[in-house]
Amino acid sequence: MNNIVSIHGKPYMTVAGRVEEAHKQNKLTISTEIVSITPIVFRATVTTEKGTFVAHSAAYQNGMIEKQSPYEVAETSAVGRALGFAGFGIVDGIATADEVKKTQEAPQPMDDIDKALNQTYEDAPRAPEAATEKQLKMIVRLLSQKGMVEADFESAKGKKIAEFSKLEASRAIEGLIKLPNVS
Repeated sequence: MNNIVSIHGKPYMTVAGRVEEAHKQNKLTISTEIVSITPIVFRATVTTEKGTFVAHSAAYQNGMIEKQSPYEVAETSAVGRALGFAGFGIVDGIATADEVKKTQEAPQPMDDIDKALNQTYEDAPRAPEAATEKQLKMIVRLLSQKGMVEADFESAKGKKIAEFSKLEASRAIEGLIKLPNVS
């Protein structure tokens, strides 16, 4: 399989090619995690004998492939970049053929400006939806289980828990669940 792709006369290796190169090494680990949901952002970590290499990639769901599989696209791109940082499949830079194709599919900045100018009031972005009562109660309960003071938590977050958006509340809950309970 040919893992080198020519785009605008420049050679780029595919992520598949980098992964193939990486699997030829015995002492290598690749891990990924979601960093953000809006936009979808993945972090990939590649650890080799040379060290640890970290990369991020986002999927904005504007391109054809990103609309269908935004999580997979972001994760694959992050892995490809991390492998590039680790020295795998570097032909003419860190960017992979997959990344270059992704950026070519993305709308151009003028498209975004035209869309904004033609936007109706109904299409206008809305303020983030407020956290639900259930989420707020869960945060307070988790703080208690973790032995944390609500006022200190609010101070650290820079806002009152009651002012959290749904997304902020969801992230707070996810983070608090990971902490150990007070005995």
